[in-house]
Amino acid sequence: MRLADIKDHFTLSRPETDSNSVTDGRHEGILRSAELVERESTYTADGYRVTLNIKVEVEDEVGDPVYLYLSPTYSWSQRGKMLGILEKLEVLPEPGKSLDLADLVDLPVTIIVENVEKDSRCFSNIVSIKRARPARKSDKQASKRRQAMVEEPDDDEEYKID
Repeated sequence: MRLADIKDHFTLSRPETDSNSVTDGRHEGILRSAELVERESTYTADGYRVTLNIKVEVEDEVGDPVYLYLSPTYSWSQRGKMLGILEKLEVLPEPGKSLDLADLVDLPVTIIVENVEKDSRCFSNIVSIKRARPARKSDKQASKRRQAMVEEPDDDEEYKID
């Protein structure tokens, strides 16, 4: 948001809804950042865990950007969520190789969102993420042909006999 977007510069107006949520279902977005973050945890002996914090930008119903986060625990375990996410993003390095997290920035993604209400607030949770596939050229051409067929009248219609 820019200062120019605010109508009245002398009044703070709180929106009626929480702007950090989107509707349930599928959304196209862009991965904006990926970093390792240390968080408090009641499940570890030292009280902390390291997570891969993934920030995804999607648009809400009116086209405004909303940032959603996915934070799997940093673990190379086959049963860990981080490994599965990296596979679906198609960036999982081979054993012994590395992944530069900066390479994830601006990656187009498709996410599935489920909303959860907690303490009278709505939270949009990313339950699935994968690399977005651009439409193939042949798919675009077929779509244009279908659209043209719908929009253009059939020239032979005036010669048809009922």
